[in-house]
Amino acid sequence: MEQHYRISIIVPVYKVEKYISRCIESIISQDMDNVFMECLLIDDCSPDKSITIAKEKIKLYSGNILFRIITHEHNKGLSAARNTGINAAQGDFILFIDSDDYMKPNSISKMIEALEKNPKADSIIANYYDCKEEKVPFPIKEIEIATNTDDIMKFYYDIKIKNAAWNKLVSREHILKHHIYFVEGLLNEDVLWSYRQYSTSNYIVIIPDVTYVYEFNPQSIVNTTSEKAEKNIESFLYISDKLLDEPYQGHYVDFILFTFNYIVKALYLMQTYKKTEIQKYKFRKVRTKILTKSLLNHRYIISIFFLLLFWPISLLLKLSFYRNIYDKQFKLVALLAKTFNCIHKSTT
Repeated sequence: MEQHYRISIIVPVYKVEKYISRCIESIISQDMDNVFMECLLIDDCSPDKSITIAKEKIKLYSGNILFRIITHEHNKGLSAARNTGINAAQGDFILFIDSDDYMKPNSISKMIEALEKNPKADSIIANYYDCKEEKVPFPIKEIEIATNTDDIMKFYYDIKIKNAAWNKLVSREHILKHHIYFVEGLLNEDVLWSYRQYSTSNYIVIIPDVTYVYEFNPQSIVNTTSEKAEKNIESFLYISDKLLDEPYQGHYVDFILFTFNYIVKALYLMQTYKKTEIQKYKFRKVRTKILTKSLLNHRYIISIFFLLLFWPISLLLKLSFYRNIYDKQFKLVALLAKTFNCIHKSTT
C-alpha cells in the first residue's frame, strides 16, 4: 500500500476522563508505517482531567501517529470542536471519533483498503457496535457502492448510512468545497451535516466491517431532562426548517417524511414540556412551510398525514397507544405515497 493517503483523526475532548484513555489507545492501535496519520485532540475547555490524562497517554507514545492538542479559549461545544479540527487538519481524509467511543484495531487499514480500490470515493463508511443496544444495529453482509447522488440518498433513507459523523473516512476536499461544517449550538448536529455530506456526494463505499464501538455516555450532552427537551425542541425545529431549504430533494416522499419526522419529535416534546412563545412561532412557521410545500407539489396523501401537526389531531401524540403505532402508520403513508407517485407532480 503506497503512502499517498493522509488521514486526520479529529477527537473533541470534553468531560470524558473515564473514557479518553481507552479512546487514545484505540487510535494508537491504528498505527501504520506506510500511511500518514495525525490525531487532533480538540480541548473544549473540559473542567475535569480529560486533557491531563490525554497528555500523559501521548507522552508515553513513540509511534508514527502525530498527536496535536488544540485548545479553545472557552467551551464552544461539539460542533465547534469538530469545525476547529476540520480547519486545522492536514490530511486528505478526515475521521471523526467521539472521545467516549473507541475504534477496533486495524479499522483504518480496512477503510484505506476500500479507498485504494475506490480512489474516487468521497466517503468510506464502516459499521459499528452499539453498547446500549448490545448489538450491531444495521449489519450488512458485503461491500455496497453507490456512484451517484440518488443511489447514495437511497442508502441514506434506507438507514444503511447512520446519521453520525463518526466512523467514516470523509474527503476533506469535499467538505471544504461544499462548506459542510457543523451548526454550532445544535443538538443532533450530525443530521444536517450528514444530509449535506451525502446529498452532495457522487461516490461512497459502505464496508461490512465493524470498526467502531459506540458507547452510551449519559453525561455527554446535557444534565437534566427538561434542559435536554428544550434544546431538542430548538434543534428539531431548526433541522426541519433547514432541510426544507436544501437544494437536493430527490426521493421526494422519503425526503419530506424524513423532514416531517423531526417536526413531530419537536411537537411531542412541546406537548410534554413547557414551551416558549418563540418555539410555538417556529413550530407554526415550519408546519406551514412543509404543508404548503406538499400541497404545491400535489402530494395529497402526505398532506393529509401532515394534519397530525394541527390541533385537535395533534392530541393523538399524547396517547401512548398511538405513539406505539405511529411508525407503522408512517411506513404505510410512505408506501401509499410511493404507490400513487404517478399521480403526483414530479419534483425531481
